[in-house]
Amino acid sequence: MHPHGPQGGASARRFGALALLSLFLLLLAPAHDAGAVVPSTTITAQYTVVTGSDVLTVPYYFILSGDLTVTSASHGLLVQGTGYTVTLPTTDGAGGFVTLIGQTINDTITVSRNVPYTQLTQLRGQGTLSPPTLENMTDRSTMQIQQLLAQLQALQTIVNSLAPDGGSCPHSLTFCSPSGTGGIQIWDATLNNWVWLYSSNGQIKLDNVAPP
Repeated sequence: MHPHGPQGGASARRFGALALLSLFLLLLAPAHDAGAVVPSTTITAQYTVVTGSDVLTVPYYFILSGDLTVTSASHGLLVQGTGYTVTLPTTDGAGGFVTLIGQTINDTITVSRNVPYTQLTQLRGQGTLSPPTLENMTDRSTMQIQQLLAQLQALQTIVNSLAPDGGSCPHSLTFCSPSGTGGIQIWDATLNNWVWLYSSNGQIKLDNVAPP
């Protein structure tokens, strides 16, 4: 039978009706919600090793296993795969897990989120743009901002510690040795020792002993 006869026309009409119905249902369906959020400003957590193979709950959201930096008070920076493994969050906005491998009991472990300061997603190459793509981009930007804020707060703490007078001289900084002697210690590689830079009777002096 000729494909454009009565049966062929009926098939085409049924196909067209199904296509329209599918389009209609697609328009009625709720949009996909990635739900990815950064609900906390926390970017670091500390733990005490109990068994050496502890499963540590990370209390903040992260996207990639490489976004975490894990350090040990005894051994320094740990390597993923040999010192620990990472379980990614299963819920957007929630934390994941770090499982230690052979760590020292009673050691202190610090898990920090350390997102690279880069943006590698090209929207032009995404084809149909999806909400998760955009949300991951904004999530990572938020994480980067939080890291910078933490660094600024740490710097502010250092600056505050350099002004033991409580800031009564807002345009100067006071440097003190542990004994309270005013001066700045500088490492001299030639002498293999610390030298002191300080003021005495209106003169700037450099000496390898603490100021009197």
